[in-house]
Amino acid sequence: MRENFYEELDIFIENLSDKKNDYKILSYVVEELGYIPEEVKRYICKKLDIFPFTLEGTINFYPKLKNSNKKLIKICKGRVCGKKSTEILNYLEKYLNDKDEYVLEIVGCLGRCNKGPNIWIEGDIYSYNTFEDIKKILEDIRRK
Repeated sequence: MRENFYEELDIFIENLSDKKNDYKILSYVVEELGYIPEEVKRYICKKLDIFPFTLEGTINFYPKLKNSNKKLIKICKGRVCGKKSTEILNYLEKYLNDKDEYVLEIVGCLGRCNKGPNIWIEGDIYSYNTFEDIKKILEDIRRK
């Protein structure tokens, strides 16, 4: 997640005519991050002074937000990364098959070609050489 995301989120909320419009706020989060991290849900609940089940109700009601409960993994298919992206996608689909916590997405470019191949997980971009590198990254993220 971007360093100043919460500042940007606060500014977005302040500019809303209805500052308690959780749908618009959650839509903004999905547009910016691709999913709704648990820590952002807690932040929004505290900021709006609402219960977590209220926010979950909104997420479950709107299809656009529903898949955002899952963590997003973006696999770069740009010029440098593209050679390995299909192979990595196949490995990840098999590896994550029994885990329903991730959504995989192929993207055109993550903008870090000089360090590729790259993968975007939960707002951060990681470089990798093998599938084992990605498995280690996922394990490290789970431990946090």
